[in-house]
Amino acid sequence: MGELTAQRAAAAALAAGAEIVHELTEEPWGVRRFFVRDPDGHVINVLAHD
Repeated sequence: MGELTAQRAAAAALAAGAEIVHELTEEPWGVRRFFVRDPDGHVINVLAHD
């Protein structure tokens, strides 16, 4: 599979039917991140450093 990037993680979350509450974004401080809601309603910040 190779390195798990934020983009791959976002695609996997979407494929699994997860609700993305903040789209994948490249932040000026060097991270790519998105927010996903888990089945219990918690929002999780998923990120990867450059």
